[in-house]
Amino acid sequence: MRRIDKGNSFALSRRAFISATAAGVAGVVTGIEHEAGAQVAFTPRVSGLTLTEAKIGHLKDAIRRGGYQMLKVVTGWGLLDRSIYDPAAISELCSLTPITLVRTKTGDRYHVDPNEVEAEIAPWYAAKEKKRDLIIELGNEPNTVNDPDGTGAFWAGQSRAWKESYIWENRYYLAEAIARCRRRFPQAKIVTCSLAPRVNLDIEWFLQIYAQGTDSPLHNADYVAVHAYNGTRDGVDESWYRCQDLPLVHGLYGRYAPTKSWIMTEVGLHTDETRARKGERMAGFMHYGESSLVLPWNVWGFCYFHLKLDGDGNPFPGDRAAAYYGEGDSAYAQRVNAGRLRRTPVGWLDSIDPTTGVASGWAADPDTPASVAVHFYASGPGINGIQFVGGTGADLPRLDVNTHLNMAGHHGFSFRIPDAWRNGIEYRLHAYGLDATGDLNAELSGSPKAFRL
Repeated sequence: MRRIDKGNSFALSRRAFISATAAGVAGVVTGIEHEAGAQVAFTPRVSGLTLTEAKIGHLKDAIRRGGYQMLKVVTGWGLLDRSIYDPAAISELCSLTPITLVRTKTGDRYHVDPNEVEAEIAPWYAAKEKKRDLIIELGNEPNTVNDPDGTGAFWAGQSRAWKESYIWENRYYLAEAIARCRRRFPQAKIVTCSLAPRVNLDIEWFLQIYAQGTDSPLHNADYVAVHAYNGTRDGVDESWYRCQDLPLVHGLYGRYAPTKSWIMTEVGLHTDETRARKGERMAGFMHYGESSLVLPWNVWGFCYFHLKLDGDGNPFPGDRAAAYYGEGDSAYAQRVNAGRLRRTPVGWLDSIDPTTGVASGWAADPDTPASVAVHFYASGPGINGIQFVGGTGADLPRLDVNTHLNMAGHHGFSFRIPDAWRNGIEYRLHAYGLDATGDLNAELSGSPKAFRL
């Protein structure tokens, strides 16, 4: 069977490919157990929606109604009334939600090209004011190569040797793209591409190979992307309790990426219910455990798929089953707000290194797994009260904190005390977590701590 050629400008040398396939095998960890059909208390997660095609006014309305914290965009399309390449449009889109998730056009159902990744992401990174709140998603469902109808027919027709070669090559480009993003966009977060959640597309084979080697895309990305859909199969309308994607997603990602934070970068309802009912059900699935397998603690957030509207704000005929714009956004927010607890930040100022003057610890808002900011103040000789020293984001991995809070995300911080405070005088450093959901800020446990530098 002839191999496809998408003209990847980042050429893979034979030597590099052989080196990649010879990488050491990482250990496989045990899966996560889930209680089927269990009701759980409200679980905070970062909520978002995917812009596929709409006017910017309808997008703003959807965000306002749903109270979404994250917007997912694709670099090559999205706005009906603006060019997605217009720097002013990019800046406006980046400002609509605290977190912007940008999916590359390169790597859609094929390998990512690191050169194209850099070119596509650069204007978004430049436009995002808080760089750490930009998440880069590298491609989309590479196991659906040459499969526009989603049947898996092309993949099923290939030899085992062709498939293995394709997966290793895909892994190589993905690892190279992650390394490129680390160098070029150092403050941004990275989420791997998601695989189409179907058994006949060898999702486990991809994950087995992705997990191998020191440059493993699964281990070196900040988040792992997963997809899950609920709709009509074999003429039967599914509820989340019968959704066939969930057991596959839970079992395989629970085995190969159990300690990573997951983002459900596509999750959708393809049913004939009212928009309001779909919004209620999405809230139940994401926040109240209303599914056949309760989502694990490490599901950090989701992007509802999708906002695809005509110029008048109506779903396209082929997308009505996936839409809940308007009434559904409002119903989602109403149910979420009914269960949300209004809690102030928690955390610890663990230590101040006496040699480097680096303060370390963690901070989190229990009402959202999104990373929070930490501000530092000093008290001591010559200071009336406290004086602002600086700030940083609590966005470093801390698996112990994830386990302690039973919450996904990155919540560690490391802050270098500025030179102005390195004068041999003993001060006390106060650390405050800034609430992300409109509640009061709070001083962290272990604060203040004395330092002399």
